[in-house]
Amino acid sequence: MIFVDCEVFSKNWLVVTFDGKDFTYIEDDTKLLQQYYQDHKHDLWIGYNIKNYDTYIIKAILLGINPKIVNDWIIKDGKAGWQFTNKFKDIELNIYDCMVFGKSLKQLESYLGVNIHETDVNFDIKRPLTEEEKQLNREYCRDDVYNTALVFQHTQDDFKAHMGLCQLAGEPISSMAKTKAQLSAKILKAERLAQSVIDEEYDFQYVQCVKDYDYKHKDVLAFFDGIRNTKDPKSKYETELYGVPHVFGLGGLHGAIENYFYDGEQDTDNVLLHVDVRLNVPINNDSMGFIISCRS
Repeated sequence: MIFVDCEVFSKNWLVVTFDGKDFTYIEDDTKLLQQYYQDHKHDLWIGYNIKNYDTYIIKAILLGINPKIVNDWIIKDGKAGWQFTNKFKDIELNIYDCMVFGKSLKQLESYLGVNIHETDVNFDIKRPLTEEEKQLNREYCRDDVYNTALVFQHTQDDFKAHMGLCQLAGEPISSMAKTKAQLSAKILKAERLAQSVIDEEYDFQYVQCVKDYDYKHKDVLAFFDGIRNTKDPKSKYETELYGVPHVFGLGGLHGAIENYFYDGEQDTDNVLLHVDVRLNVPINNDSMGFIISCRS
């Protein structure tokens, strides 16, 4: 297995790999990267967010596509790398993403107590990098690759679980790029539901206590009634309830006062409570007579 990270500028690009012992620097040399790929195409390439970024930068270079165009497609335009060209499918790259959900690599570096190295080179430079800038970029990228290896060491249990799912599913190493849900679906021989069945979740009913209660925020009820027609799982409704901004969605609601600060010594007329509602869903299922059905 090898650890990898890519940096892309307007006129330059850099790929740094680490095999656990030595670092390899490939800079603006397509032929060298192609040779390295041929030598390591059967290895597992590990990166932090490699699934969404680095894999497409590497494939672009191997295909002779300007990686800056792909970089901007992903970073600036916010589009998925696989949408750029179907030719990416022609390049086989065995990848595993050791990304921790909701955490940036810099956050994890702070947790690990290692040096957080921010780049000293502006990614928006339009000219070719100077030799000094190239060296600074190599050092920055090398540190990211090394710290990715550290993150991998601390998340090996997750890697082993992923590998175990691949083996149970009878999948090749290339399937390490698949999600645990995809691998589990293969193991359990899951079948895709018909759209009509999927849409049943929008045919929801209000519980009796809501029907009995004269809920004065009719706009909120109107929002949920509207979801039945739009069937948009990302629908949200923002409103203010009792002086607190709230956001309603299909999965529930969130409410908070922005940048709220409470000082118990100064505000003696109010009490701040922190309430952790445990087992809220199963308790509601039981007390309100909800039925959880499973399809076999």
